[in-house]
Amino acid sequence: DEIKAEGRVAVELEGKLINSQTGQPEPLNTNAWPRYIVFLRGQSTCPITRNFAPTFIKYCNGMKMAHPEVEVVYLTIEDLPETFKFAKELGFDWRTVSYENTTMPSVNPYIDGRIPQLIVMDRDGKMLANGIQATAPAALQQLDALLKQPMN
Repeated sequence: DEIKAEGRVAVELEGKLINSQTGQPEPLNTNAWPRYIVFLRGQSTCPITRNFAPTFIKYCNGMKMAHPEVEVVYLTIEDLPETFKFAKELGFDWRTVSYENTTMPSVNPYIDGRIPQLIVMDRDGKMLANGIQATAPAALQQLDALLKQPMN
């Protein structure tokens, strides 16, 4: 019953989420489980990630108030001190999962070796969009279209 209420992805994230700027544990809000979880995989030294991140950050900042049902999680593939520096530099404070903790059965089948990668899932693990490198903006457009649909 707990998995059904929280969603499979939320359960897999338990104990893995930290603040992207401070490294402090930052679990999901148990009073408002996310409907959608958006994973951004990236690295501070990747030029494509650096090019895409400002667009994604701007989108997230504009979307968050209207869509609290969306949770953004940064899947870092570098050491946490580099991630913290990157987050502070670009001004994002999404929850982060360290590379060592990215073993998540619902997410791993979709992870590609290339970055940036934007994966949009519902909380039960259904993949709704998956953009890798040049197609990451298309996945962002799919998320935007999804959020414009009326909620059931």
